[in-house]
Amino acid sequence: MVQRRGNLFMVSDRVFFVNGFNTYWLMILAADPATRGKVSDVFKQASSIGLTVCRTWAFNDGGWRALQKSPSVYDEEVFKVGTDFIRNHRAFGIDFASAHIYPDSW
Repeated sequence: MVQRRGNLFMVSDRVFFVNGFNTYWLMILAADPATRGKVSDVFKQASSIGLTVCRTWAFNDGGWRALQKSPSVYDEEVFKVGTDFIRNHRAFGIDFASAHIYPDSW
C-alpha cells in the first residue's frame, strides 16, 4: 500500500517514484472484445519504458459501453471487465489509480 511520508510516497518503507500515464479510455476499450488487444499493447509499451502507474476513469456514464446506463443502473459485464483487466495486467508491473466522478475523489 502506498503511504505518504512528508513529500515522498512510500511502499514497504521504500521511496516510490510515480512514473505514470493517463488512460481515460481504458474501461471503454477493455469492455469491447474488438479493441481489448489495443489496450494490452499500450500496457506492454508502457511497461517497456518504465511506466509504473496508470490513472484511469472508474466511470463511464451513458452512451456506448457505459458502466452506469442510467441512475442506479449498472452494466455488470463492464464492471467485470474492469476488474479482470486490472488483475490480468498486473503482470506488466503497473499499478492503477482510479478517478471517480465524485467531487471528493482527489
